[in-house]
Amino acid sequence: MSHHLERRRLLAGTALAGGAAALGVVAQAGSASAVVSAADRSFSDLAEMKTRAGAGDGEIGYLLGVKAGHPGKGGGPFRWSAASTATANDATVVAVAGTATGRWLRIYDALDVQMFGAVGDGVADDTAALQAARDHLNALTGPLPALDFPAGDYKLTTSPNWAVQGIVVRFLGQVFLTNVGTGACVVMDGGASSGKVSNVTWGQVGQCIVRGGSSTGGGFFVRAVLRSKIKGRVYGCGTAAAALRVEFGILNEFDINVTPDETGSWYLGGKPVSGYTLTQRGAGEQTSYCTFVTPSVQATHYGLYADHTLGNVFLGGDFEYCTANGAVFTPNAFGNKFFGTDFEVNTVSDIDCAGRYNEFHGCDSNTIINITGGDSNQLVGGNVQSLNITSGTRDTLVSSVKYRRGLSGGALTDNGVRTRLRDNLDLVTQRYANAALTAVAATVTASPFTVTNATANEQTVAVSGGTVSQIQRQRGGSTYPTGATSGEFLLSPDDALVITYSAAPTVRRYAR
Repeated sequence: MSHHLERRRLLAGTALAGGAAALGVVAQAGSASAVVSAADRSFSDLAEMKTRAGAGDGEIGYLLGVKAGHPGKGGGPFRWSAASTATANDATVVAVAGTATGRWLRIYDALDVQMFGAVGDGVADDTAALQAARDHLNALTGPLPALDFPAGDYKLTTSPNWAVQGIVVRFLGQVFLTNVGTGACVVMDGGASSGKVSNVTWGQVGQCIVRGGSSTGGGFFVRAVLRSKIKGRVYGCGTAAAALRVEFGILNEFDINVTPDETGSWYLGGKPVSGYTLTQRGAGEQTSYCTFVTPSVQATHYGLYADHTLGNVFLGGDFEYCTANGAVFTPNAFGNKFFGTDFEVNTVSDIDCAGRYNEFHGCDSNTIINITGGDSNQLVGGNVQSLNITSGTRDTLVSSVKYRRGLSGGALTDNGVRTRLRDNLDLVTQRYANAALTAVAATVTASPFTVTNATANEQTVAVSGGTVSQIQRQRGGSTYPTGATSGEFLLSPDDALVITYSAAPTVRRYAR
């Protein structure tokens, strides 16, 4: 009697208890296994369910929990299908021992990992259960049901490969994925050398928090995944790994935060070597046109390491407190765009850019930004302390930037080629400036002498003294008379003056 009372108490505590209790079934005898009766149609765990057949086709039974000692985890309603011979998986299809025909079929709208035996208590190893959930979805055809992680701490030694076409993974509340193995905590791999997967949706509901210690692998590993949405947080991972590593990602949306700030320290010393590493799978397969929504990376070694990238967009967010650089762009980083991103308090530099065609709009920095090679990078707006454009860098645009934001120290240093500086405000002097105004005397050679503006900025050329018979302006292969024999002439980039003389004049360039 007490046995039945306890079952009824457990059943009453479940969402579907009322519906299950309303069903009346007449017990049938003669089966190889025991049958479910009207007085006893719930199962304490999966092991018991596998010993009790249904009383008749359509019978409803209720599983109180998959594993003994974990009531409520993975439980739910099942329907007895007397004619079914479906392959059992102990999650959505359960066979009864000694019964060749007849299966318990789970009734569900969405799957959850606890149906496959995951516990989520931070103690049990949930690796096999998560793999079973992934494999079940991968084997389905047609539209996939969502897969839910109920709130909890799921310990794993190896991540399943979650790169399943069309998969939707949701987190019901706060969910920890705790990696005690040596690989990445979350793997989405469409193929090491060929193949790809698209339409993966991860973490758009709830919070997915990834954590691993210093000797584990990375946080998220994403390779050959396209047109997908991936969201999560990393509280720690291997010190030789990236919290997010993307190889050959295209048109994905990422919302990944990497920080020890919410816990006060990296989980088990797992400070990532980089917050984000973006690169290629193979030649010509760079990470391209992905969008990073409010990226937040703090206190890693490198915040962002961009190599073999093209056209990725970063919206807001920050890369701060890194022990090396806030962001590093190799010569293979092309056309990435940042809008309102905060690069601050990084030890070596806030940005070190050797790439091409990268753009920074309204971005802030309080140490130094180095443009170190490459060409046609742009810095537009924002508040910075120092900007250094090194020798060999070409065609950099710096416009409407406020610099020396600390109101002391700082500088805007240009040693590049054809740098274009426009309307930048020195916050110490409170003066707007274009390129630094310098007067350089030209060495006048034989008449006619040509002086060309080879910079990316306008340039004033002053001609005085000597005996000059004619000064002409050249533009686009055509020559025009100026009607003057001396004076100051404003030259646009690539314009030239042709000076004809009998006694050499003095020629000075006022370069900006």
